[in-house]
Amino acid sequence: MPAVRALALVIGLLLVLSAPGAHADEREDAKQSFAEGQAADKRGDWSAAIEHYLRAYDLVPHPFALYNIAADYEHLGKLREAARYYTLYLAAPESTDRPRVRKLLEELRVRPARLTVRSQPEGARLFIDGQVVGATPYIGKVKGGTHRVAADKDNHRDEKTINIEFGEPVEVQLIVGVNTGTLYVNAYPPGALVTIDGTVAGTSPVQVPLPVGTHRVQIAQEGFSPLDTTAVVTTGMINEIRPRLTTALGSLPVDSSTPPVIKVNYMVGVTAGLDLSDVGPAYAFEFGLRFTKLEMAFAVGKVRDLSSLELQVRYAITAGRLAPVVGAGYSYLGSSAGAGYEALAGVRYELVSNARAGVGLLTYVAARWSVGDPANEDPLKQESFAVFPLNVTLQAYYR
Repeated sequence: MPAVRALALVIGLLLVLSAPGAHADEREDAKQSFAEGQAADKRGDWSAAIEHYLRAYDLVPHPFALYNIAADYEHLGKLREAARYYTLYLAAPESTDRPRVRKLLEELRVRPARLTVRSQPEGARLFIDGQVVGATPYIGKVKGGTHRVAADKDNHRDEKTINIEFGEPVEVQLIVGVNTGTLYVNAYPPGALVTIDGTVAGTSPVQVPLPVGTHRVQIAQEGFSPLDTTAVVTTGMINEIRPRLTTALGSLPVDSSTPPVIKVNYMVGVTAGLDLSDVGPAYAFEFGLRFTKLEMAFAVGKVRDLSSLELQVRYAITAGRLAPVVGAGYSYLGSSAGAGYEALAGVRYELVSNARAGVGLLTYVAARWSVGDPANEDPLKQESFAVFPLNVTLQAYYR
């Protein structure tokens, strides 16, 4: 395994550098991020290594970055995430050594996990797959796979089928009394984690025997906003609820064929510019959001003696450190000068950048058309078309 991974690191770095369709600056950034991931691996900082490999994959996609991400998640004990990236690696046309990785995937799936079984009341005889293993409460290690868990006491019996995967601990609550009902949680999306009264019940859809009364139900799934609700269980009845989770802002579906690459950053900056019509210098303070290549910024500033408000949307055509930028916006210079539309084009250069923050320089040419007062002697306050040949924005952004 270490030898195979070392070979994958070397080959992956070479292929990242030679990936078709990648610009030279993108390949250089990918090379740097890949090397930083290797360095983090050597010092055992698996979380940092994952961030570096994700950035390398974002710039120049290649399956060896996915393989390294999977291996680092395995080091962290997050076997389900590791399996996800191994699966993405296998789906890539350039992946190699597929039989070994498939075997590794199956080994991860059946890793033993801690099983906790509680019953109401306690002291019930406990069976796992038909074999007596003790009495409740029970804690033990069980191999991954599908198992049947049952408990009986005083001629009352309850049982449940559970599925253990990727070494994740499972808790089971069984009811062996008479005053019980059943709660059926059929949540969207399927596979969401369901917790009832603080105990993990399984993944949706799941059917759980419970004491009669009101119970707290919590549902969570990666990429969705968690839900906290209640459900009422009545005697001898199957009580069904159908909650739906909503997609979280800035997230990708977890079953996407590619790892998440949308990066949301907060952004602040200062801008200075000049106008060809001798209106004078313009300057502004801006803040906004950056979504990988797309920026949305709101600016407040001055054009000579007038206060200005601007809303701009800018798009970087490439993902490299030096990227051409185009954009459009809407500005307002007060009631005398009116409002107008603008377009811009330029380049953005990232001076400093890492997985969490960065500083960049945006230089662009802007053209503005505005509607004001045609009779006013001040050219800025008339209907006009103005060109700002030089605008420079110093940006700082962070997650």
